[in-house]
Amino acid sequence: MALVALESACLMLDLIPNSPDPIWLYRTCPWWCILHYLMQSGTVLLLEVSFGCIHQPEEEENILKYSRKAVLWLLAMSDYSLASRRAWELCDSSFRRIAQGTDYDVGYSLDLVQRQRQEELSLRRKSPPESKAHIAEGPPPGSPTSDHGFPFDPISGELIRSFFPFIQEEDP
Repeated sequence: MALVALESACLMLDLIPNSPDPIWLYRTCPWWCILHYLMQSGTVLLLEVSFGCIHQPEEEENILKYSRKAVLWLLAMSDYSLASRRAWELCDSSFRRIAQGTDYDVGYSLDLVQRQRQEELSLRRKSPPESKAHIAEGPPPGSPTSDHGFPFDPISGELIRSFFPFIQEEDP
């Protein structure tokens, strides 16, 4: 079961680009689902790392690479979502505690990554409104839902009223 879970976690992370781009993600798919899958995959991988990669010792480098990828995607998404921020804080602190007690390297400098993210955000906010790269104003970051419980799209600034397209029924 552990091998299946590890393989599934890696395959799930293979579905998204190696370089985190939350704007692309928010435009492509329902971000709240990806957050859930990222957290599940990251948890499986971090558990394996915490066990010293005993189930697949030959894949230790890949497991660390995928763990980093999950944490960095959560960090990138955390700029727009409080839930992503909480997920990142949990995974990042776990990864750092595990690395501290072992000879693992987390593989990223948090200061450098955060500086890069801030530069990207300021560039996106400075782009003209007619370009599709700007971030719409709406509920404050960290507000993934409205008062009515509908998910909030942080890119378009609109509430998503349904997860499914509206289908009009024809009169018989």
